[in-house]
Amino acid sequence: MAADMRAIQPESLYKLHLECEERPDGRKLDAARATVVTRGGITTADGSAFCRSGHTSVLCGIKAEVCTPATDAPPDRGWVVPNLELPALCHHRFRPGPPSEAAQTASAQLLQLLDASGALDRTQLCIEAGQAVWVLYCDLICLSHDCNVLDVALLALSAALTDLRLPSAEWDATEERLRVKPAERTPLKLGPLPLAATLAVFDKETLVLDPAGDEEMLCEASVTVAWAGDSMVLLDKTGGCELSLEAMDRCIALSKKRSLELKKLLDCCTQSGEVEKDE
Repeated sequence: MAADMRAIQPESLYKLHLECEERPDGRKLDAARATVVTRGGITTADGSAFCRSGHTSVLCGIKAEVCTPATDAPPDRGWVVPNLELPALCHHRFRPGPPSEAAQTASAQLLQLLDASGALDRTQLCIEAGQAVWVLYCDLICLSHDCNVLDVALLALSAALTDLRLPSAEWDATEERLRVKPAERTPLKLGPLPLAATLAVFDKETLVLDPAGDEEMLCEASVTVAWAGDSMVLLDKTGGCELSLEAMDRCIALSKKRSLELKKLLDCCTQSGEVEKDE
């Protein structure tokens, strides 16, 4: 009977779950999915991490390359280029070919969040002002997609940045050449890393933290809030449903609580390499 109702009237079945304040997968409305973060693992990358939350998983690898400073930027600043790929293998809604609009939007948001958070002072990427800087190519690939890919990708990117080690490099002004020592590597000094939480909205007031794919399809709107320490760096709402000030305040409070959980998870991962958090 439940399977038939799920196929014929999924909205009605889901509302029955909401009335009981328990979701189809057994989680409470304010509970996130089990989350796993692992640093390292890609031996060819200068920094890497893997993150899985429920059935959404993202792998991030960072490759550092030397280039000349951009002509339209200060000569002592390097670049960061995040790129999220959503291949056809991660979900049936994606097709082979050029990057989808969803992938391009998420990649732009990742860069925006890094800049807004102040997590990375780009002067650290300067080798010699006006001559050579590092560019960090942050390649992220979604291995499986079950909603909230931005939250998972941002966590994977933040973890990969903590794993990043740059080779020692110095500019030889006499010979006008760069000398790199790949065996000597140093980590970056990072500020508060951005972490995001998404909530689905039902009936304009009911909030569901970390929605799965089925919940995303049924919800009236979704709200993503990103934090860097105590600073809110993103508040993004999609969907036509209007939210009351009280509902928005609860969104902010729940996302803040979730960001603290993710920060604790990231801190433990930095110390031990891998942590799994069951919600």
